[in-house]
Amino acid sequence: MNYDDDPEFEQSVRDMLERRAADIGESLPHHADVARPRPRRRWIVPGAIAAAAALVIALTVVLRDDDRPTVSTFGNAATDIALAPDAGLTIADVSLFAGGTDAATTARAYLQDRFGPRAVDFAIADPITSAGRATVSYSIPDNARATSPFATGTIRLRLDGANWVVVSASTDGIRFDDLRYDGTRLRGSASTTIHLDTSLALDVLDERGAAVPGAPRPEGLGAPLAGFLYGTAGSGSGRFALDVAANGVVIVRASLIGGGRLTISELALALPDASDPGASTTDDDRLTCSDATTATLGVDGAPTFLDQVSLSGGTADRALQTARSGRADPSQRLWSKVGLLTYSDREVTLEVPEGQAFWFGWGSSAEPAKKLTIEGCTGAAWTVFVGGFWTDAPKCVDLIVRTGGREQTVAVGLGDPCPGQLPPDGPTER
Repeated sequence: MNYDDDPEFEQSVRDMLERRAADIGESLPHHADVARPRPRRRWIVPGAIAAAAALVIALTVVLRDDDRPTVSTFGNAATDIALAPDAGLTIADVSLFAGGTDAATTARAYLQDRFGPRAVDFAIADPITSAGRATVSYSIPDNARATSPFATGTIRLRLDGANWVVVSASTDGIRFDDLRYDGTRLRGSASTTIHLDTSLALDVLDERGAAVPGAPRPEGLGAPLAGFLYGTAGSGSGRFALDVAANGVVIVRASLIGGGRLTISELALALPDASDPGASTTDDDRLTCSDATTATLGVDGAPTFLDQVSLSGGTADRALQTARSGRADPSQRLWSKVGLLTYSDREVTLEVPEGQAFWFGWGSSAEPAKKLTIEGCTGAAWTVFVGGFWTDAPKCVDLIVRTGGREQTVAVGLGDPCPGQLPPDGPTER
């Protein structure tokens, strides 16, 4: 049959391809900035049939791959991270790169920083933003094939005050799998389906960007490229194992290297260290008068509860500021400093209501607690304890106060105001 002169056959092929594109829908990443080649002759139609069939088969394999038990994902469906059951770690929402007030500009600056002085014309799609979060798709051009990208990926950002920060980046075709932490070692695997004559370099870094002390190759592989080490935790092709001694907040990074960095995938993980007292919490704690910092005759307009408890540094009409706590547990990543004042010799108990995720602690050796009993101290003055609250995110919380057989539930704004309150007076971490 002569396909060149059969318009009905050509139209049927076009209709079939359009139906397949509709079926595929959003399952393939879209990069608006990457130009698509236009067919120039009708003799490509038979090839289009074969390509469409191959595409359907490939998509079937890829979509079936989504059956894997992925607990958490970053980037898009094509590139993600899978945590093992009972992984013993969590994904940390820390800043990997600080930018400005525009998400797309921040994403581009991040890529330029990670790729170094190489002249790369990244194609950046319009950000998708919601509730202080943004995702930006990008593509890296292939100089040898002007009509298709060399690599594609996704950058995730969040607002930090008025500016955007990058919290993770992914490259389609690069994965982290079965990540788990036993209290001393981070284990799992990294893999790539990008077929190049080069290997995937893996790094586990501290928050400063240096190799963790337990890295098997702290000096990296070869001379540093563009000022960065690579391969400190290993390298390989296809799929290879990750096994590194580490603790605290670490950055896991995978890059294809070939004369420079060719791709970038990275995110932060929180690895709690059982030997670190900063990683511990308690359900019940007790304060004595010896834990107090000082005493004062008044509370200077601070809110009081049951005429015997006050939070100094807070006001009834304004939320508390939040700052980074520096703790490894991401559920306690934010800190609101506020003094606790108690009056007279009557015992006071503070408690977090069941189902609410925040902690508090006061005294010279305060640890995060869900319940705290403060003994009564003699004298006609207010006893002052230094401390505050820990939380995973800005929120309005309820604090239960009990003393002398009475109980009151108090609304406390941690970074975010409670109903009827004003926002924090000054900069606050989100």
